[in-house]
Amino acid sequence: MDVSGETVAMVALRHVETRSNIYTDNFPSYSILQSMGYKHDYVNRSIGEYARGYVHINNCENRTSILRQWLSANRGISKDKLKTYLSLF
Repeated sequence: MDVSGETVAMVALRHVETRSNIYTDNFPSYSILQSMGYKHDYVNRSIGEYARGYVHINNCENRTSILRQWLSANRGISKDKLKTYLSLF
């Protein structure tokens, strides 16, 4: 999986309006967002910060935990079919 800043930039441009607020954790690849015209703020999880005012990433984490449980019921999902399962989710 490519998690470079360039990939983050490409996904953001495709799916998020410029000047939108984007909240993330402190993963270095997200640092590109502010230079692209987004209002980017983050929580620093490496110091135990999980929320600061309106800045949090709980929605992402909640979806991931639900997805993990949903996929675990279907053990052995092939990588070729994962995209289809994710689109259904």
